[in-house]
Amino acid sequence: MHDVRSMTRILASLAVVAPLLVTSLNGQEKPEQGGSGLTLESTRTIAFETTEGTYMDLDVSPDGGTIVFSLVGDIYSMPIGGGEATRLTEGMAYDIQPTYSPDGSEIAFISDKSGSDNIWVMKADGSEAEAMTTEKERPVSTPEWDADGDYVVARRGGEMWLYHRDGGSGLKLTEDALAGGLSGLKVSADGRHVFFSSRGG
Repeated sequence: MHDVRSMTRILASLAVVAPLLVTSLNGQEKPEQGGSGLTLESTRTIAFETTEGTYMDLDVSPDGGTIVFSLVGDIYSMPIGGGEATRLTEGMAYDIQPTYSPDGSEIAFISDKSGSDNIWVMKADGSEAEAMTTEKERPVSTPEWDADGDYVVARRGGEMWLYHRDGGSGLKLTEDALAGGLSGLKVSADGRHVFFSSRGG
């Protein structure tokens, strides 16, 4: 486990320089490239530089050398010792909750680029992003890899679901009554158990 104070020191060393896309709701409809379901068109670009952030999700690479995190809807990576961050995703989509695969070669994350919150997977350098889930009615969130990197456990609505790395309809693991308000998903090292917190019964 990584110490929370260490994470605070790491983020204090953060340096981000990136354009932030801002849109005006002008009624124009133009999906992003790559089949995006989003219909807002960006109208201006704002550059910003910062050394801190709020409401950030982060994960540490399996080799302990890199952190990946979300900031204002994009995902970045940077050396764990601090320094300048590299932006891995960009555009109008809101990308959050990045998590490294067990071998560190891929990152699963949540994005609304299809028009609804779904799990996407990309290479650790930000390339070859593709959708793992294609939900349209119930948002998917909090992805967590299994120990082998073959499956991802996630919340879909108020339920816990298991998805294969290569996609598919998924397998429901819990019912609403059991997992109402579930959060904090974590797969055990042996892959046999999933730990979570719940406000349900």
